[in-house]
Amino acid sequence: MKNNKEVSDKKQCAIHVVSTRSFNELEMLAEDLECVKMWLDDKKAPKTDSDGNEYSVVGRIQCLLNVC
Repeated sequence: MKNNKEVSDKKQCAIHVVSTRSFNELEMLAEDLECVKMWLDDKKAPKTDSDGNEYSVVGRIQCLLNVC
């Protein structure tokens, strides 16, 4: 059970982020990223290393470049 201090600390840590990009731009970027992930899957780029740590998208691309 959490004490009141832990709960109040979490309330004070609220972060408000404002983007200068429009919703449409963000939606297009998300779609592009999804396409890159599908392309990496199609190319059989590994998702994890030998220890089970997950690669980022850039890490997966680096794996492909190192193999080619």
